[in-house]
Amino acid sequence: MLTTGIRSFTIAACVLLLAVALVPNARAATSFTVTLAALDGSNASGQVAVTVANGQTTLVATVSGLTPHATHSLWELLDSTAPPFITDPVLGLAVVTDDSLGTLAPVVFVTPAVADNAGFKAGTALDPNGFITDGDGKATFTVTLNYEITQPEIAPIVLTPLTQTVKVEPVTGPGVCHAAPNSSFSSYIDSAYARKFDTSSSTPSFQVHDGEHRAKLIRGTVASLVVVEHLDGFTHGHAPGVMVAISGCGDHLGKLKGALP
Repeated sequence: MLTTGIRSFTIAACVLLLAVALVPNARAATSFTVTLAALDGSNASGQVAVTVANGQTTLVATVSGLTPHATHSLWELLDSTAPPFITDPVLGLAVVTDDSLGTLAPVVFVTPAVADNAGFKAGTALDPNGFITDGDGKATFTVTLNYEITQPEIAPIVLTPLTQTVKVEPVTGPGVCHAAPNSSFSSYIDSAYARKFDTSSSTPSFQVHDGEHRAKLIRGTVASLVVVEHLDGFTHGHAPGVMVAISGCGDHLGKLKGALP
């Protein structure tokens, strides 16, 4: 009986070792928590539980103290001091360069906290990084990324958004805009991810492939996670919109922010 037990244990151990050997790239999950602090001096707070494993990242954001029944979204703030960001020698602004072409592309420093193949709604519904707070200003939001957020140059970078001209006049104050026929204001509509090109061969548009039906994207390093509130009730696709604090008139406010360790 004892011999049979030892034999069974040995077989089980061999099966376990074989399973591990057959998955050479499997790694133990890495978990940590990002604490979110209010950006506007309010009592809003939150945290994001981050789990990174085998090419994916799960984010579970828990927030409170936000505006009740309001539209919010979760973003990744990229490190603009790290590659592929450089400073435009003429404008003095941070841009990205395609390492194949050496050409510059104007971009924004946030990217939606979603998988890079997530479907966006083009203004017809809530985008995949959006969520609604409850009557107490609380929410729990879960999203899975198809990349490991802790890796360098991993998150897709968003091009400067398309705009639509509106005849309004920006004034000081959160979200306050006034009609002004003689003025014009660029409202951000949506954008897309920056792509890699290669002109060393003749191919249609010279876009580089990253698998079937996938373009190779220009990617940056994630520094922080950010929650914004959309004053107009809309998410704005790959870009959050126009921030009130920058323009004096806009459609969203930064509410919470926390740095990755």
